[in-house]
Parts: sequence; C-alpha cells; structure tokens
Amino acid sequence: MTSKRLKWTPIECSSCDGKGIVSSYTADGSDFNGPDECRDCNGSGRIWRSPKGALAAYPGGPFRGSDRKSA
Repeated sequence: MTSKRLKWTPIECSSCDGKGIVSSYTADGSDFNGPDECRDCNGSGRIWRSPKGALAAYPGGPFRGSDRKSA
C-alpha cells in the first residue's frame, strides 16, 4: 500500500482578496477609520487549507473554518 503525503496549501484570503488589509469602521459603522490588517489572514493575504479541508491562518494555526469543496 502506498500512501500519498498530502500537504497544506496556501489559498487567497477571501476576506481581503489577497491584499492583507481591509477597511476599518467605528463600531456603529458611522465613520471610516482607515485601512486595518485583515483578521482572517493576519495581514498575509493568504490562508492555508489542510489536507482534510480545514482552513487556518497558518499551518496548524488558528482555524478559520472549512472548505466545502474538500469534504
């Protein structure tokens, strides 16, 4: 039996479109604060997909959900 080693793969962060920054607003949304670092990818512009489809900020890091296509 041969086993194929699966790896973590980087994908573009959908929250910031791969830019690493997002718009920041006040809590009530009434005023624009300027650019802010994306919380989903920690400003890197990418998130990581595990071999089983889980999404994380970095391999083994804080998980951000799952990829339904991999299920």
